Amino acid sequence: MDAQTQGSGSGRRAGLAAINRDKRKVAGYVIGLLLIAVAITCSHLIIDYLIARNKQDQQTIHLGYQQNILAQRINQLAYRYILASRGYEAGVTRELLREAVDEMYRLHLGLLHHPPSAEYAAAADAIYFDARHELDLKIRTYLSAARELAEKPADLLTPSSPLARFLQRHNSEALQQGLNLALERYKTADDQAVQQLRIILWGLFLAVLLVLILEWRFVFHPIFYGLLKRADDYRNQAHTDPLTGCFNRRRFMLAADETFQSIQQTSKSCTLLMLDIDRFKWINDHFGHCTGDEVIQALVDSCLGNLRKNDVFGRLGGEEFAVMLRDTTLDQAERVAESLRQKVKALDVAQYDSETRVSFTVSIGVTSMLSCDRSPMDAIHRADIALYQAKAEGRNRVVVSTHEQGAAPAGDLDRLSAFSA
Repeated sequence: MDAQTQGSGSGRRAGLAAINRDKRKVAGYVIGLLLIAVAITCSHLIIDYLIARNKQDQQTIHLGYQQNILAQRINQLAYRYILASRGYEAGVTRELLREAVDEMYRLHLGLLHHPPSAEYAAAADAIYFDARHELDLKIRTYLSAARELAEKPADLLTPSSPLARFLQRHNSEALQQGLNLALERYKTADDQAVQQLRIILWGLFLAVLLVLILEWRFVFHPIFYGLLKRADDYRNQAHTDPLTGCFNRRRFMLAADETFQSIQQTSKSCTLLMLDIDRFKWINDHFGHCTGDEVIQALVDSCLGNLRKNDVFGRLGGEEFAVMLRDTTLDQAERVAESLRQKVKALDVAQYDSETRVSFTVSIGVTSMLSCDRSPMDAIHRADIALYQAKAEGRNRVVVSTHEQGAAPAGDLDRLSAFSA
């Protein structure tokens, strides 16, 4: 298996691995969303249950209060009935007493037979049927005595009657304490149930929070920084020459615009170099385009290795390059250009698929970027004219263009451009 086949196989494996990673991220994202949806749904159901449960609890506690109040009302009505004489008042009081007894009995059965939850049932059993309290027996006995009293004629009853004393004794502190204890147990059961549901809600909240953190750490974080990296890659690709890795025309012109704005505000000096490989078409025709690419790459490597970090180097197109030297006078720029020319002249590259060495030279035009220029294109135009003049004068040389020289006439510019090839 040759190197090319191995490289293509490695590339396919890397591509498949990247696809699998993306699939795992998507699966993790979907699972996380499902977990969040389940947790939110459970939270909603629990909150809905809490609201319904609270309503039932309030109704149950209200029934307990009503039962307590009815016990006192029965005792009062029984006393009024005993004191009433025959006639209308005794009949009305009797009916009220019967209604109060029936209502309390109905509430008692409702609390026992239809509790709102298992917690209430357990609390009721502990009060109503436990041997220590036996509240159910006390209530039934009390209501039976009250119902029996209501069946007797009022003129046969007195406050000292055994039935009256029995009601008074059973509605005493013991019965009231039992009813109050039942209310307290109901409230305790309600508080415990609500507390348990609150713990479950907090657990679901923490689960949602944990899922979000895990989603961010293992899904969104890689995706986010992956997108940032891809954005940087796309930005670099948009601003980078694919062959040489240096700035392309777009990025160089952006830097030139920024520098030009700075010059207009601070009056700092800046110079511009335009480089062109001499007889590049002849190199391509005689040695091939692959060798031409090697020549371009060698030129870029040499220039980048001999420029400062704050200098800007870019490929404007084909074999034409530009250098922007910040904080550099025209004399200094001329010396830099001459140094670059000599270093390029000393280069030689191997012909593609051959041992033949290829030498080449460059012509360079130099000018200053001035605050009175309309745009960086004015300086680029002057540097182009100087470059074409260097071509016309025999190539492999540096020509400096000053602002006073101005632009060459159109005919001269056409004549000079003929030497660019």
